[in-house]
Amino acid sequence: MKRIELSQKQQKIVYTILLLFVFLSYFDAVLDVTLFKYVPITQIFSADRYRVDSLNLIPFADWNVDRSGMVRDVLLNGILFFPFGFLIQMGLQKNRLCWLSVLIPLTCSLLIEVLQYVYQLGVSDITDLISNTIGALCGATVYLLFNAIFKQHKTKFNKVLLVLLLLIALFNFCLSFS
Repeated sequence: MKRIELSQKQQKIVYTILLLFVFLSYFDAVLDVTLFKYVPITQIFSADRYRVDSLNLIPFADWNVDRSGMVRDVLLNGILFFPFGFLIQMGLQKNRLCWLSVLIPLTCSLLIEVLQYVYQLGVSDITDLISNTIGALCGATVYLLFNAIFKQHKTKFNKVLLVLLLLIALFNFCLSFS
Protein backbone atom coordinates (compact mmCIF):
# COMPACT_ATOMS: atom_id res chain seq x y z
CA MET A 1 0.00 0.00 0.00
CA LYS A 2 1.47 3.30 -1.08
CA ARG A 3 1.52 6.17 1.37
CA ILE A 4 0.02 9.45 0.16
CA GLU A 5 2.30 12.43 0.62
CA LEU A 6 0.64 15.80 1.04
CA SER A 7 2.28 19.19 0.78
CA GLN A 8 2.22 21.54 3.78
CA LYS A 9 -0.59 23.52 2.16
CA GLN A 10 -2.64 20.38 1.50
CA GLN A 11 -2.08 19.20 5.08
CA LYS A 12 -3.29 22.54 6.38
CA ILE A 13 -6.42 22.37 4.20
CA VAL A 14 -7.24 18.84 5.40
CA TYR A 15 -6.58 19.86 9.01
CA THR A 16 -8.89 22.89 8.64
CA ILE A 17 -11.70 20.86 7.05
CA LEU A 18 -11.54 18.19 9.75
CA LEU A 19 -11.40 20.80 12.51
CA LEU A 20 -14.40 22.56 10.97
CA PHE A 21 -16.34 19.27 10.96
CA VAL A 22 -15.45 18.75 14.63
CA PHE A 23 -16.51 22.29 15.47
CA LEU A 24 -19.84 22.04 13.61
CA SER A 25 -20.60 18.74 15.32
CA TYR A 26 -19.81 20.29 18.69
CA PHE A 27 -21.90 23.39 17.94
CA ASP A 28 -24.83 21.16 16.89
CA ALA A 29 -24.62 19.52 20.32
CA VAL A 30 -24.56 22.96 22.00
CA LEU A 31 -27.71 24.01 20.13
CA ASP A 32 -29.43 20.75 21.08
CA VAL A 33 -28.64 21.34 24.75
CA THR A 34 -29.47 25.05 24.83
CA LEU A 35 -32.08 26.01 22.24
CA PHE A 36 -33.77 22.68 21.55
CA LYS A 37 -33.73 21.19 25.04
CA TYR A 38 -37.50 21.48 25.52
CA VAL A 39 -38.73 21.95 21.95
CA PRO A 40 -37.52 20.10 18.82
CA ILE A 41 -36.53 22.36 15.95
CA THR A 42 -39.52 21.11 13.95
CA GLN A 43 -41.96 22.48 16.56
CA ILE A 44 -40.54 25.97 17.17
CA PHE A 45 -43.42 27.68 15.38
CA SER A 46 -46.10 25.29 16.60
CA ALA A 47 -48.91 27.04 18.51
CA ASP A 48 -49.33 24.27 21.09
CA ARG A 49 -45.69 23.72 22.06
CA TYR A 50 -44.10 24.16 25.49
CA ARG A 51 -43.03 27.79 26.08
CA VAL A 52 -40.73 29.39 28.64
CA ASP A 53 -40.83 33.16 28.90
CA SER A 54 -38.19 34.19 31.41
CA LEU A 55 -35.43 36.79 31.41
CA ASN A 56 -32.87 37.31 34.16
CA LEU A 57 -30.53 40.29 33.81
CA ILE A 58 -29.14 40.11 37.36
CA PRO A 59 -25.98 37.95 37.51
CA PHE A 60 -26.13 35.12 40.04
CA ALA A 61 -29.59 36.24 41.20
CA ASP A 62 -30.52 32.78 42.52
CA TRP A 63 -27.32 32.43 44.55
CA ASN A 64 -29.02 32.83 47.94
CA VAL A 65 -32.10 30.81 46.97
CA ASP A 66 -30.54 27.65 45.53
CA ARG A 67 -26.77 27.77 45.94
CA SER A 68 -26.05 24.14 45.01
CA GLY A 69 -28.29 24.30 41.93
CA MET A 70 -26.69 27.58 40.91
CA VAL A 71 -23.15 26.19 41.28
CA ARG A 72 -24.16 23.13 39.26
CA ASP A 73 -25.64 25.28 36.47
CA VAL A 74 -22.59 27.56 36.33
CA LEU A 75 -20.23 24.57 36.17
CA LEU A 76 -22.30 22.80 33.51
CA ASN A 77 -22.47 25.95 31.38
CA GLY A 78 -18.72 26.43 31.74
CA ILE A 79 -18.08 22.81 30.78
CA LEU A 80 -20.46 23.14 27.82
CA PHE A 81 -18.51 26.08 26.39
CA PHE A 82 -15.03 24.79 27.35
CA PRO A 83 -14.59 23.05 23.95
CA PHE A 84 -15.64 26.25 22.18
CA GLY A 85 -12.57 28.18 23.35
CA PHE A 86 -10.39 25.10 22.99
CA LEU A 87 -11.40 24.49 19.37
CA ILE A 88 -11.12 28.13 18.33
CA GLN A 89 -7.66 28.42 19.87
CA MET A 90 -6.72 25.14 18.20
CA GLY A 91 -7.91 26.44 14.85
CA LEU A 92 -5.99 29.68 15.22
CA GLN A 93 -2.81 27.83 16.25
CA LYS A 94 -1.45 30.82 18.13
CA ASN A 95 0.99 30.52 21.02
CA ARG A 96 -0.81 33.19 23.01
CA LEU A 97 -4.41 33.73 23.98
CA CYS A 98 -6.35 35.26 21.10
CA TRP A 99 -9.27 37.56 21.85
CA LEU A 100 -11.33 35.68 19.22
CA SER A 101 -11.26 32.62 21.51
CA VAL A 102 -13.41 34.61 23.93
CA LEU A 103 -15.27 37.05 21.68
CA ILE A 104 -16.76 34.40 19.36
CA PRO A 105 -18.13 32.22 22.21
CA LEU A 106 -19.41 35.34 23.98
CA THR A 107 -21.25 36.42 20.82
CA CYS A 108 -22.67 32.93 20.21
CA SER A 109 -23.76 32.65 23.83
CA LEU A 110 -25.46 36.05 23.63
CA LEU A 111 -27.20 34.99 20.42
CA ILE A 112 -28.41 31.77 22.06
CA GLU A 113 -29.78 33.69 25.07
CA VAL A 114 -31.55 36.19 22.79
CA LEU A 115 -33.05 33.37 20.69
CA GLN A 116 -34.19 31.59 23.85
CA TYR A 117 -36.03 34.72 24.92
CA VAL A 118 -37.47 35.70 21.53
CA TYR A 119 -38.74 32.22 20.67
CA GLN A 120 -39.55 31.32 24.31
CA LEU A 121 -37.29 28.27 24.22
CA GLY A 122 -35.81 28.54 27.71
CA VAL A 123 -34.70 30.87 30.44
CA SER A 124 -32.50 33.70 29.19
CA ASP A 125 -29.99 34.36 31.93
CA ILE A 126 -27.01 36.70 32.16
CA THR A 127 -25.35 34.16 34.47
CA ASP A 128 -25.33 31.66 31.58
CA LEU A 129 -23.61 34.24 29.38
CA ILE A 130 -20.94 34.84 32.02
CA SER A 131 -20.31 31.16 32.78
CA ASN A 132 -20.29 30.23 29.08
CA THR A 133 -17.67 32.90 28.37
CA ILE A 134 -15.53 31.85 31.33
CA GLY A 135 -15.77 28.23 30.16
CA ALA A 136 -14.56 29.21 26.68
CA LEU A 137 -11.69 31.22 28.21
CA CYS A 138 -10.70 28.17 30.29
CA GLY A 139 -10.82 25.98 27.17
CA ALA A 140 -8.55 28.33 25.23
CA THR A 141 -6.16 28.50 28.18
CA VAL A 142 -6.01 24.70 28.54
CA TYR A 143 -5.20 24.39 24.84
CA LEU A 144 -2.31 26.81 25.33
CA LEU A 145 -1.11 24.78 28.33
CA PHE A 146 -1.19 21.59 26.24
CA ASN A 147 0.82 23.35 23.56
CA ALA A 148 3.38 24.44 26.13
CA ILE A 149 3.63 20.91 27.56
CA PHE A 150 3.98 19.30 24.13
CA LYS A 151 6.08 22.12 22.70
CA GLN A 152 8.63 19.77 21.14
CA HIS A 153 5.92 17.74 19.37
CA LYS A 154 3.25 20.40 18.83
CA THR A 155 2.35 19.35 15.26
CA LYS A 156 2.08 15.66 16.15
CA PHE A 157 0.08 16.50 19.28
CA ASN A 158 -2.39 18.61 17.26
CA LYS A 159 -2.87 15.79 14.75
CA VAL A 160 -3.49 13.18 17.46
CA LEU A 161 -5.83 15.57 19.27
CA LEU A 162 -7.72 16.26 16.05
CA VAL A 163 -8.19 12.52 15.41
CA LEU A 164 -9.58 12.05 18.93
CA LEU A 165 -11.92 15.00 18.52
CA LEU A 166 -12.96 13.70 15.10
CA LEU A 167 -13.93 10.35 16.64
CA ILE A 168 -16.05 12.14 19.23
CA ALA A 169 -17.64 14.28 16.49
CA LEU A 170 -18.44 11.18 14.41
CA PHE A 171 -19.98 9.52 17.46
CA ASN A 172 -22.11 12.65 18.06
CA PHE A 173 -23.06 12.72 14.37
CA CYS A 174 -24.20 9.09 14.53
CA LEU A 175 -26.19 9.75 17.71
CA SER A 176 -28.07 12.61 16.09
CA PHE A 177 -29.46 10.21 13.47
CA SER A 178 -30.54 7.51 15.92
